[in-house]
Amino acid sequence: MSQGNDEITVHNATSHAEMTLASRASRAYSPEKLWKCTLYTTVEPCPMCTGGIYWSNIGTIVFGITEKRLLEMTVGNKLNPTFNMGAAKIIASGQKDIKVLGPFEEVTEEIVSVHAGFWEGK
Repeated sequence: MSQGNDEITVHNATSHAEMTLASRASRAYSPEKLWKCTLYTTVEPCPMCTGGIYWSNIGTIVFGITEKRLLEMTVGNKLNPTFNMGAAKIIASGQKDIKVLGPFEEVTEEIVSVHAGFWEGK
């Protein structure tokens, strides 16, 4: 079910991988089952995706690098006009006790290297 955000967002700006997964999972599984699930992602989910995770009832979010770090790599890029808000802030504004774990310094270099050069000229 893995999909790259670059190809998807050109045609549907709301089709981020985390949002797509949350939407599919909420149709396939009960809220009780999803509460026991963990969503793993390389980059901290944006506010839209965090909202989708919240509403689908996924109980834990784990991410490698912050959305702020992604913003530093993509500043001014029309394909990624991301926020600098953070998933924990959004979750804390809600009523569910969803766990948000990350960033993990031990994977930062590897995740950043995947983005190296990708955003240039887009």
